[in-house]
Amino acid sequence: MTHYFGPESPRPFAVLRESGASSSSDLPSYGMEDDIYSFGIDYELRMCQLVHKHLELGTNDKLCYIGEDKGSLAPLLTNRFGLLQEPTVVFPGRIQYEEDHLKRRVAIPLANIGAEDFFKESSDQFDKIALVYSINFIDDLGTFLCNAMDHLKDDGRLVVIERKPEMNTLPLFKEAKNKLMENELEKHDYSNIIKCLQAARADVSWEVELLNIRMPKAKWFNQLRSRFPSPLEMFSDLDIEAGIRELNDGMLKYCVDSIIEFTDRLLFITGSKTSPNRYPSIQRFGSSLLSPHPDMKAMNYSMKATPELMKYLPKKRLPKLGEY
Repeated sequence: MTHYFGPESPRPFAVLRESGASSSSDLPSYGMEDDIYSFGIDYELRMCQLVHKHLELGTNDKLCYIGEDKGSLAPLLTNRFGLLQEPTVVFPGRIQYEEDHLKRRVAIPLANIGAEDFFKESSDQFDKIALVYSINFIDDLGTFLCNAMDHLKDDGRLVVIERKPEMNTLPLFKEAKNKLMENELEKHDYSNIIKCLQAARADVSWEVELLNIRMPKAKWFNQLRSRFPSPLEMFSDLDIEAGIRELNDGMLKYCVDSIIEFTDRLLFITGSKTSPNRYPSIQRFGSSLLSPHPDMKAMNYSMKATPELMKYLPKKRLPKLGEY
């Protein structure tokens, strides 16, 4: 029997790529390396405004900054707020990534390195503590926050700044969004952070803030290649390049003048020491104070009784008409 379309076996081993798809050599590159871990001047200015809003950082404050070295806000806060004392910078923890035989990056946490051990051993007292994109490094969140609150002065404040996967607005490729959601632990959920702060006897306020970002598309691709923001450390070079091609051929294909605009949605959770003889409170920033329990004191209540209700009242001790 004659085959007009060629043999069905063996199957072809190569498939031509779509003509419109980008190759690695077609992808734009960004040459300035000094600001590769920065989202721009406007973003940094807005971040400083939010830190002032939630942390009330002052020139004379002694600051403890907990965050990674990549994209650290410590130098920015020192310069913008004119801190007279150099902030104490603490690494949140160390996770080393190694590639396996399938080119997948495997996380290897390093023990006894990070913020959890710092607060156990340190005796310093701080005016302000900033925990920036570091919750995922903490194993025992409740104990850590208790220790951190113990190192705060009576009028001090602690702020947690997080970019939660469920509220992410950065233009990430699909696999990155899915993996970040899968790796999000329940103990690091925002509600658990609030509960742990309240367990440490802290008044809690929270707010979701939006920061606008405008940058060249090539710079964003270079940031992804540099695995910034930090959760991208879990992806291999092949995953990153495939994700960049996905973005370049998809949502970022028709950017005007190769400039992209997007927002960064961040969660700010602030804790301050509760005054004695009062339960810890929780509120959204700027809203009225909500206490989980009313103040403990004796209350006398009275209710007027109408003639229709008099027949239902105990006959032994009838109140006067209109009182109960």
